Amino acid sequence: RDLEQAAQLPNPDNIIREQEIWDALNRHQTPTLEEVRRILRKARSNALLEHTQTAPQDEFVQALDLEEAATLLNIPADNHELMNELYATALEIKQRIYGDRIVLFAPLYTSNWCTGSCLYCAYRGANLDMHRTSLTKEQLVAEAQALQRNGHKRIVMLCGEHPNYSFEQFVDDLLTVHSVKSEPHGEIRRINVEIPGLSITDMKRLKATNAVGTITLFQETYHRETFRTMHPYGPKSPFNWRILNMDR
Repeated sequence: RDLEQAAQLPNPDNIIREQEIWDALNRHQTPTLEEVRRILRKARSNALLEHTQTAPQDEFVQALDLEEAATLLNIPADNHELMNELYATALEIKQRIYGDRIVLFAPLYTSNWCTGSCLYCAYRGANLDMHRTSLTKEQLVAEAQALQRNGHKRIVMLCGEHPNYSFEQFVDDLLTVHSVKSEPHGEIRRINVEIPGLSITDMKRLKATNAVGTITLFQETYHRETFRTMHPYGPKSPFNWRILNMDR
């Protein structure tokens, strides 16, 4: 069954079509005032659903197309009039959708063992000066209780990728934290996870815990050349594997 689902994954080359993006950026290097304002009006109307009486079935009807996005990206930074109109439109959309709400979450690192080569990360395997460890069950419970005492109801659990800390261990740690309740603070209401890319089988196992709010996976960059430079080797280095994670 998993093999059948894997065969249905999209072609990674069709997800980020770099040449099309560069071509669009080059076509719209000198956007006019009228073009920018028309696109901003459309962005506002789409985001606030002014063109429909019901919520759309497809979120992409609210988006700008490639040509429009390229036009906005080409607004000269020193054109303060247009830049301020762009900021004002973005702020209005944000305020109408989110208001002044700010959602905070606290990170809980379960292990800093990692074989990754990410050049921007202190946890990378080549950093031999870092002391490596994984939290024990007792430490996990103590950390969860400390977060609860400080009023945190949302956390993100993170780990690296290394044989010394398996996916099975992470799932076990996830369930441990999910079970912690301390009076009078209660429990962590939402546990998001930020972990290495998973197979379809492991994605199913993670979902089956019923303990995960959201899974996040940073691509860092969608520019293939930059991605190769920043991840020269290791499990995160294959661009296609990484970008298909959410499809899996």
